[in-house]
Amino acid sequence: MNSYKLSRVAVDYLDRYYEILEKMKGDISRIDVTLTACCQFVGQSLAMNTAVHENAKNILRFTTYLPIEAFALSATEQCDEYAKTLEQVEGFCEIDKSKQKRLYLQGFDQLISHFYMSVGKIVEDNNINLDYIRRSVALDRTIARLCRTALRFTDCEQMKPAVDLLMSRSLSRISKLENIYRQIK
Repeated sequence: MNSYKLSRVAVDYLDRYYEILEKMKGDISRIDVTLTACCQFVGQSLAMNTAVHENAKNILRFTTYLPIEAFALSATEQCDEYAKTLEQVEGFCEIDKSKQKRLYLQGFDQLISHFYMSVGKIVEDNNINLDYIRRSVALDRTIARLCRTALRFTDCEQMKPAVDLLMSRSLSRISKLENIYRQIK
């Protein structure tokens, strides 16, 4: 991070962002790859959902831009709703076809690598609102891709409503953030 060029607010915002990102990486890395693809999706999606929630709380500490405030408050509510939806799922598939599981893992590895690469290309600047939008869109795109991968390579019927909810919320957040981005630019 080029902290010598950044304001104190931007440095504090970015420091917390990187803590959130590292926690997400750690949570994802601790998921047992011997679990079913469905169970892995649950852990991965919860880790990413938590990152969205924490990023929204982080920007709320610093922004005074009302559209970002409203968006971040809505995002925290959506994240809480998704977590509650997962709690209501009775059970996860215990049977996995090895080929499906392998394809799911390959898909996940590719999309998470793409996410880290795209986030690494975001230029840090003093406009934390634009920074938040860029990083949030990258994470939500990754979540939507994760959901598509889960729908494609798992047979977990119990999880489909939760997957659909997470994907629709992620795509909706992307659309809203892109609209706010156009207003700021």
